[in-house]
Amino acid sequence: MFPLLWLYLFIMILLALFIMMAYMHFIKSHLNTNIYLLKTKNFSSWKW
Repeated sequence: MFPLLWLYLFIMILLALFIMMAYMHFIKSHLNTNIYLLKTKNFSSWKW
């Protein structure tokens, strides 16, 4: 039973890491698109 508990903990930690990585990737891409939109808006308003 004890090794099963460790295996369960290991799987939980792996799942948490995977979810965190996916979440961070989503946030990063979302921020990048927002920054890109802001830059294009600013460039269009400034008319370089």
